[in-house]
Amino acid sequence: TNSLVTHSTHRCVLCYIYTIYTHTLIILFRLSFLQEMNLFTRASPRDKKSNLYYITLIGLLCIGSYLLGIWRTSSVIPRAAFDYSSGPPCEKFSKTTSTRDLDFNTHHNPHDPPPVKAATVSFPSCGAKLSEHTPCEDAKRSLKFPRGRLEYRQRHCPEREEALKCRIPAPYGYKTPFRWPESRDVAWFANVPHTELTVEKKNQNWVRYENDRFWFPGGGTMFPRGADSYIDDIGQLIDLSHGSIRTAIDTGCGVASFGAYLLSRNITTMSFAPRDTHEAQVQFALERGVPAMIGIMATIRLPYPSRAFDLAHCSRCLIPWGQNGGVYLMEVDRVLRPGGYWILSGPPINWQNRWKGWERTMDDLNTEQTQIEQVARSLCWKKVVQRDDLAIWQKPFNHIHCKKNKQVLKKPKFCRHDQDPDMAWYMKMDSCLTPLPEVDEDEDLKTVAGGKVEKWPARLNAVPPRINKGDLKEITPEGFLEDTKLWKQRVSYYKKLDYQLGETGRYRNLLDMNAYVGGFAAALADEPVWVMNVVPVEAKLNTLGVIYERGLIGTYQNWCEAMSTYPRTYDFIHADSVFTLYQDKCEPEDILLEMDRILRPGGGVIIRDDVDVLIKVKELTKGLQWEGRIADHEKSPHERVKIYYAVKQYWTVTAPEEDKNNPIFHHCLCSDTVKMHPVSSSSSSSSSSPATNDISTPLLNRNRPRSSQPLRGAASRLLRRASSRGMMLRESSVRVRETAAEQIEERQSEWAYSKPVIVLDVVWNLAFVFVTVGVLWFRSEENPRVPLRFWIVVYNLQCLLHVACVVSEYCRRHGYDRLNRDLDSGLTSSEGSSEDESDGPEIESGTSLAKHLESTNAMFSFVWWIIGFYWVSAGSEELAQSSPQLYWLCVAFLAFDVIFLVLCVAVASLIAIAVCCCLPCIIAVLYALAEREGASDEEIERLPRFKFLTVRNSEKVNGEILETHGGIMTQLGVDSPSERVLSSDEAECCVCLCEYEDGTELRELWCRHHFHEACIDKWLRINATCPLCKSNILKTDEQSGNDAV
Repeated sequence: TNSLVTHSTHRCVLCYIYTIYTHTLIILFRLSFLQEMNLFTRASPRDKKSNLYYITLIGLLCIGSYLLGIWRTSSVIPRAAFDYSSGPPCEKFSKTTSTRDLDFNTHHNPHDPPPVKAATVSFPSCGAKLSEHTPCEDAKRSLKFPRGRLEYRQRHCPEREEALKCRIPAPYGYKTPFRWPESRDVAWFANVPHTELTVEKKNQNWVRYENDRFWFPGGGTMFPRGADSYIDDIGQLIDLSHGSIRTAIDTGCGVASFGAYLLSRNITTMSFAPRDTHEAQVQFALERGVPAMIGIMATIRLPYPSRAFDLAHCSRCLIPWGQNGGVYLMEVDRVLRPGGYWILSGPPINWQNRWKGWERTMDDLNTEQTQIEQVARSLCWKKVVQRDDLAIWQKPFNHIHCKKNKQVLKKPKFCRHDQDPDMAWYMKMDSCLTPLPEVDEDEDLKTVAGGKVEKWPARLNAVPPRINKGDLKEITPEGFLEDTKLWKQRVSYYKKLDYQLGETGRYRNLLDMNAYVGGFAAALADEPVWVMNVVPVEAKLNTLGVIYERGLIGTYQNWCEAMSTYPRTYDFIHADSVFTLYQDKCEPEDILLEMDRILRPGGGVIIRDDVDVLIKVKELTKGLQWEGRIADHEKSPHERVKIYYAVKQYWTVTAPEEDKNNPIFHHCLCSDTVKMHPVSSSSSSSSSSPATNDISTPLLNRNRPRSSQPLRGAASRLLRRASSRGMMLRESSVRVRETAAEQIEERQSEWAYSKPVIVLDVVWNLAFVFVTVGVLWFRSEENPRVPLRFWIVVYNLQCLLHVACVVSEYCRRHGYDRLNRDLDSGLTSSEGSSEDESDGPEIESGTSLAKHLESTNAMFSFVWWIIGFYWVSAGSEELAQSSPQLYWLCVAFLAFDVIFLVLCVAVASLIAIAVCCCLPCIIAVLYALAEREGASDEEIERLPRFKFLTVRNSEKVNGEILETHGGIMTQLGVDSPSERVLSSDEAECCVCLCEYEDGTELRELWCRHHFHEACIDKWLRINATCPLCKSNILKTDEQSGNDAV
């Protein structure tokens, strides 16, 4: 028994050593293998050969694990463990035979159906001219329809056979929009490349264009002082606070500055405008993160239910309110809640003072205002106030008094009771007054028809009046409350699937394709997002009125048609049972193509549906270049309803022809972009100018040779992959850390072959050899049953071969260094030599024979380690007794290899963590230890210095005050200092991840990237390249100097 325990102890110790060794190797080689295989098809033949080494090594690792498994499951037991001399003999088992043969054949005849090959669906890209395609508002198709009452500008969708079956591309240079609330004031020009409004509305402060972005000062035609001041003026006339007004509609919204600034007062505005000569006004609004749709008041109803909005607004929206029998004001009356307000500014209000500026006659303006006043009275509206350019009317709370007036005023008549006021999809506008729900005649005029809604935010989760009154019999108050609770749980589960949904500010514009009662949007009410709640016209229940009574916004939609919005509207789309709802109505690819059109690059999608439906959807989304996976239901994996989460990949149209041959354009554009369309090598290298070559050269030419590293680029690619999967680092910061990782990898070879490391390595391996010689000499009498002596000899031969390879490589490298120093001294003394000549002849940078031998030796040593481990562990007890010195020498060698490998992995992990979390520490270490191969102090001082002044903006969003810390960079040390405005995202050093403080001194490189002066100066002394775009500041400096001359 003691012998068995001792044997088991030795065996467990060896198994533990082997487990640590193999697991460490698996982690190390799996990382390097996967990283290398990603670029295997683009690697050079030499790199491919290195990859084959790793494949072979992984195969040998698997073989070793297999041999260990055979040993552990074998029945070999050491003779010292048991005594076979006593005990009863084992009984012999006899094989029983049966006279009856078993029949394993099947006994049913139907044959399996022939296998069906799954057809791969691919959706090509549409042309670049269709990057802003809106299928139902197409300008060419609209010309076929009458122009009376602007009918031609309404929705006119193509027939299904005419619909495009291609993916709408993003314009070249498209960037991820700014985050809210910063996006309210700024947007990228590349996303909405239209400058018409900047010229046409220049004096009205709609929008300004500067450099690569648009700025929105918040002005409008009737509020040149800004929307904020304009809303303050309205707030002095009616109560906009305390949550009494929550939903608003803005007709003819422009760039939606009115709705944008109402958001800070917890008022959500549905802004709409037609797609007309004011190009892209709704697209600007959506890019700013403001709710908006393409729409017009023409001949059909607005796609909203009755009694939806607390406030309607028109600021010089050019709608003829008094014409056509007042039908447009009747439509406003339909969508206004009882007691809601209609605000009109602009013509004809205050015409007595403004008629000259409007270039209209006084009689014309007077007639128009008179018509509006008459229509408003016929609708039983009350004019609350008119002050300066503002006039405000209020809709009655009920129609008790209005019905009595209609006995005298016959027009307009009340609409028939069989007409559903909530039906708005392609319904013609009626010249009739939409009746409010009945109230008891004994009630006073302040009794709200249809029920009073709570003030915001209590309104969100209170039972809506439509449900309390029983208008929707299928939904009870209890069912509504249960649905609210259910969606909070579901959204919490969604955030685990899509981490970006839980990241504050990552998403702004959200779409719920089948909202029911708005539970999804209600669960996100505390987030800085807005949700467009869509109720499909095919849904069994029309619940859009309930959604508006909760203080949310939405619209009707038939998902077999395109939505009235621009491409790339939404950051996130949620679809609950949409494909099941439209299973027999249209093809799923039609819905998916529309989802792809309105989804932004990098946006997320969550689809809830039956598992069979999701499998088909997932196959189709492969043709859309979506990446996704199917997850279980939040309650149980046994539910048939599953969840498909996908992300739309980033892609744009190819570069315009005039920009393809301009690498400077690519460089400047890519430096601020999250992801860019890849620039082909042929394009980037087509220019032959020296300036182009200089700028495109990422790193300085170095005189010493660089050996090809098996793990070259692995750390930087790992950083890039990690950042795409959810690292909470901004994209520019990740690029800086990728560059730092590449710098560390480049210097890895130098440090590994430095003189101190080489001396330590040689002394250590020779110590192994001397110890081995001594043990073998003095313990020649030991004769183990396994060839331990042979294993030790081969192990030491590997050590000697390793020493020879290392010394040879060291001599080769330092020989090249001396040669290059001689060449440098000779070339620098000659004048007029070209730049290519001054860099010296190209030194062979390939892998030497010594490196090949070292790689082969390392692979063989691993196999030899496994063999030695097997021999030692197979008879550990017997070897420990018969050959103790040889046995423990082998164990020491095996253990040392494990300790050394673990130490290497630990150091690599610490460096990786430091690169991610404390990059200035890494730069300081490089600055202290590495050779100064970058820019000199004089060259660094030539770079412009700036002083940063903080500009703080406060914004109240959902009850919380958010501050943005942008600022202005002012150049130092010049007579005419230049200034540059930085947004809050830009006002941060990508090296130390710290925001710029007021008064901080910055350094700007020639590529216009800026950093803390202390951070970037140390970096430039190590490597004279920008850590973001890798442009060479020395050669760019020389180029700029030559250009100046």
